[in-house]
Amino acid sequence: MNIPLLLDSGAHSLYNKHVMNTGRGFLNKCYDWYYTDEFKAYVDAYANFVKYYSEYIDYYVNVDAIGNPELTFKIHEYLEKEHGLRPMPVIHYLTDVSWIKKYMDKGYDYIAVGGLGQEVDKSNYYGWADMVFRYISDSVTKLPIIKVHGLAIANFEILRRYPWYSVDASTFIKNSGYGMILVPRYVNGKWDYNSQPMRVKVTAKPHKRKILSIWVCGDWLRNVILQYIEEMGYNLGKVVWDAKNNKEVVLEEGLCSSDDLRFEFNARFFLQLCSKLHENFEPLYFNTSNLLT
Repeated sequence: MNIPLLLDSGAHSLYNKHVMNTGRGFLNKCYDWYYTDEFKAYVDAYANFVKYYSEYIDYYVNVDAIGNPELTFKIHEYLEKEHGLRPMPVIHYLTDVSWIKKYMDKGYDYIAVGGLGQEVDKSNYYGWADMVFRYISDSVTKLPIIKVHGLAIANFEILRRYPWYSVDASTFIKNSGYGMILVPRYVNGKWDYNSQPMRVKVTAKPHKRKILSIWVCGDWLRNVILQYIEEMGYNLGKVVWDAKNNKEVVLEEGLCSSDDLRFEFNARFFLQLCSKLHENFEPLYFNTSNLLT
C-alpha cells in the first residue's frame, strides 16, 4: 500500500495533491478566547486565505481546539455556513468516536487525527487510536473505509501501526537543520524501510548528545551510509571543525555543507519510506481490547 506522506505543517504537494494545515492547534489558551473577536478574525483570515489560493489547495484542515471536540465542531460548522467551505474534520487524543460519526454523517470521507503531541504517552495513544481505526474500518478487510490524515505523525512505530492515507511532520526539516540525514538500515544486502531508520550526522560541529556521526563511525557502517548517499544521487562532501575559531570549514560542498541538500535528501528518504511502509501490513488494532470504553 503506497501512502502519500505530506511532510510538514503548511501547504505541500505530493502525488499532485495539496493539503493545507493551519499549523495552529490551540491548546493553552482559555476556551473563552475562542469566542472573542480576535479568534473570529483569525478563523476568517484562514478561510479567506484558503479561498484565495483554492486553485492550489486540494484539502485544508479545520481550525481545531485541542481537547474540546464540541468547540472544534462549532468552528467547523462556522467555516461551512459562513464561508461555504468544507474543511477536513479534526479529532484529537481521547475524542469519542461519536464525533467521527457526526462528520461522516455530514458526508466527510477524509479526517485528520492528532498525533503524540501534548506529552501523550505512546501506549495510551495506542489504546485510543486502535479504537478509532477499528471504528472506521471494514470488519472484513479490516482497513479504513475513509481516508485518515495524521497530524504531526513522525513516530516510526505509529507510522507503521496504522494505515494512514497521509501525514504531516516537520521531522525531515528539523533533522536537516541539525545537520543530519535519514538512512535506512542495511539488512541482508537490502535497504530495510520496515525498521527504525538511522539519523546520521554529516556536519562536523560537535554535538552535546551522543549522535551517530559519519565522520567517526566504523568503516563498514560509513561505507553503507556512503553507498546509500550515492544511490540517492548525492555527494557527501567534506567538512572539518575548526575548534580554535569555533566554526566549520568546508573543503568540498555536499550534504555536509548544505541545509537545502539535506532537506531534499530527507524528503526523498520519506518518499522511499512511504512506498515501503505498509508492505505486508497487519491491522494490529483489531487485536487489542477497547481500553477506553
